[in-house]
Parts: sequence; structure tokens; C-alpha cells
Amino acid sequence: MLFRSYLAIESTPTKPAPDFERYAIPIVPLMIGLAYCGLARVWSSCSSVVSRCLTSALVILTLVVPLGDTLALDYYLTRDTRAEAAKWLSARPGLAFFEIHSGTHWDVWSVPQSTVAQDRAAGIAYLVTSSFCYDRYFRGSRLEYQPPEVYQIHAQYVKLFTYPYVEFRPRYRDFAFTNPVIRIIDIRQSKVVPPKQ
Repeated sequence: MLFRSYLAIESTPTKPAPDFERYAIPIVPLMIGLAYCGLARVWSSCSSVVSRCLTSALVILTLVVPLGDTLALDYYLTRDTRAEAAKWLSARPGLAFFEIHSGTHWDVWSVPQSTVAQDRAAGIAYLVTSSFCYDRYFRGSRLEYQPPEVYQIHAQYVKLFTYPYVEFRPRYRDFAFTNPVIRIIDIRQSKVVPPKQ
């Protein structure tokens, strides 16, 4: 039963970014219960002190590694890249235009919905983009048979990223809806520069 439940979750290719993990949460208690039952059987089959020590060491190791990841994720949960980007923007003059997942509020689903010329005419100095939005188009552009908009929006992002930008990366890693890579694109200059590698 556990295998079928887990397989149903993991075999679904359409889980949307950026929070792939949330789909497995309902079966976590069941997995913990079955893991305990399995460990109890392994422990009862250990006949020597050496085998019990090895089993204990293996259990401790399997708990310590995820615990380190959990503590790091918890620590950086309140140190979001969007807060750093907002602080950077507040120290500079100029209107910023935010796409989804790039700040506490957003103006548009994705910044390529308008052109740089239109944004400049509206008095916008910075376009604030989020990897939670643009990554899906970069991934989609490498796949066949996507809607034409996927390839078009990807090409527009590529062009946007040739403008000067400041990037805020997570100190640990992104998780769920926290700590995306934020790129603040300066569109005040008409000169396009080579993309950063």
C-alpha cells in the first residue's frame, strides 16, 4: 500500500514548481510508522552486540543527514532572498516592476508580458524577476511540443538577461516558496551588455 501511494505521487510529471515537496506530506506519518516497524524487526533479528551497534549507527546516520538539511532550511526560511532584494531596491531611486514570486506583492505574472520600451515609458527603472517564474520557461524551452508561448517567453527572458542585473541567490537553497533566485534588471540603460555567465 505504501509503495502504491508513494508511486502515485512520484510518477506524476505535472507537479508544478516551486513546491514539489508538498505532495508527499499526507503519507509521511504512514511512512514513519512503517519505518519504525521495519527497524523493530531488524533490531529483533540482531543477535550480537556488533550487529546492534552497526544497526544503531545506521539509524543515527539516516536521521542526522536529513536533520542537518532541516535545520539549515529552517534557519534560512526567514532570510529570504526577496527581503535582500527589497532592501537593495529601497536604497535606490526608481520604480520597480515585480513578477510573481519576486516580492511581497507582484504586478504581473511574468515581466516579458510587456516590452522594455513600454516599461521605460511607464517610468519603470527595474524589472524584478524570480527563478520560480523564469526557470519553468527555461526548462520548457528544452522540451519538444510545448505551446509556442513557452519558447517565446523563454526568448524574451534571454533577451532581458542581457541587460545589467543584480542577482540575489539563496545562501543555502530554495525550498517550497522561499528563497528563489532574484534578478533585478536595470532597464534604464539602452545599451545591452553580454549576459553574465
